[in-house]
Amino acid sequence: MSALLRTKFTNHMTLRGFSPKTKEAYIGTVARLAGYFHKSPDRLSNDQIQAYLLHLINERKLAWSSVNVVFSGLRCFYSNVLKWDKTLFHIPPRSGQKKLPKLLSLEQVHRKLKATAYKKIN
Repeated sequence: MSALLRTKFTNHMTLRGFSPKTKEAYIGTVARLAGYFHKSPDRLSNDQIQAYLLHLINERKLAWSSVNVVFSGLRCFYSNVLKWDKTLFHIPPRSGQKKLPKLLSLEQVHRKLKATAYKKIN
C-alpha cells in the first residue's frame, strides 16, 4: 500500500475514533491483500478481493472471526478511502454452531460443594 493510501486510511480511522489496535489490524489487512496479488490495493477488482477472502477461508482455514476482521477492514478501506460506490465482496454468514456448556454430574456438584464447605467459627 502506498504511503498516501496508508495516510488517508489512517486519517479516516482516526477521525472515526477507531482504536489503535483496530487501525493496525485494518492497515495490515489491506497490506496483506496487496501483497497476495503483488498489486496496489486500488488496482484490484471485486473478484480478486473475493478470491482472497475465499483463500483465507478455504486454504488458510481462518476462523470466521478472523475473516470478519479482514472483511471489515477491506470494506472500510474500499468504501471510505477509495470511495467505491459498491463493494461486491462478501463473506458467508457465521455458522449457527455454538458450544454447549459443560454440565456437571450430581456427584461432581456434591464434591465441589463439599470441598468449599467451611466450619462456622463461634
